[in-house]
Amino acid sequence: MSNFYQKTQGFTLIELMITLAIAGILASIAAPSFNDLIKNNRMVSQLNELNSSVSLARSEAIKRGAIVTICNSANQTSCSATWDKSNNGWIVFVDTNDDNDAQDTGEEIIRVQAALSGNNKLSFNNTAKISYKPSGLGNKAGTFTLCDDRVPANKYAKALIINSTGRLRVGIDSNNNGIVEGGDGNNVSCS
Repeated sequence: MSNFYQKTQGFTLIELMITLAIAGILASIAAPSFNDLIKNNRMVSQLNELNSSVSLARSEAIKRGAIVTICNSANQTSCSATWDKSNNGWIVFVDTNDDNDAQDTGEEIIRVQAALSGNNKLSFNNTAKISYKPSGLGNKAGTFTLCDDRVPANKYAKALIINSTGRLRVGIDSNNNGIVEGGDGNNVSCS
């Protein structure tokens, strides 16, 4: 009989509703910053993929003793005319006759990168292709700029800089204005 009057333990409906309301408020506060985290990680990953592909082009040119080219590609078999604000992928290929076409006989495609996800856009301020000679020297210096759909776009942009010898470095904000600088020392632009 003493068990009949024993108090049961648990949560009341009101306590549960208050807890769920607090959890909902905290989740709504955390969601926008989580979205930024996802976009930042996507951009860093895409910039790393580009860095890896350009480095691969350089090392393969040295290893094979042939010209190796990286270019923007809408169809993953031939080069597009420009990198200008494109979400296309790119290709790395042996370009023995330096004609900007990966479909020539004997010109092997080494790497294919699919289109960029997340509505991100990539541009290069110099040319449609970058070729590396067997010595490892590149034919173009310039800045790749990677942008996403956040506003202001320049604040979130990333840059990958190729110097005149073909070496790479990631762009930084050296003047502390919140915008990364390109190889020319000016702020990168997403517009």
